Amino acid sequence: MNVSAKIFRAVINTALFLKTMFVVLRITINHIVNHKKNYLRMEIKVLGIGCPSCKTLFETTQQAIAELGSDATLTKEEDLLKIIEYNILGLPALVIDGTVVSAGKRLSLAEIKELLTK
Repeated sequence: MNVSAKIFRAVINTALFLKTMFVVLRITINHIVNHKKNYLRMEIKVLGIGCPSCKTLFETTQQAIAELGSDATLTKEEDLLKIIEYNILGLPALVIDGTVVSAGKRLSLAEIKELLTK
């Protein structure tokens, strides 16, 4: 095989490698974008009957959402019959996308941010 054929083969192999890397990069970027979209669309509920701890959790969660730049929907659930449906023993409780992630304890701003970004 002459030198020009070796160079041509090397160029083709490099081009194929770069094309493969571009596809992998595009897939990775799409995954990151889709994950971020899901993270921004979260539905968050604070369960509580209006006690000071419940109000504090709601306000701290509101602050965490604002600091993270999320478009998450935050609601306060004070209806005792609806709260009972979650089968929790302590209030306040934090529910993210239908899953109880914390119940019966005060969460710091950092703890709430960690739960929101999981």
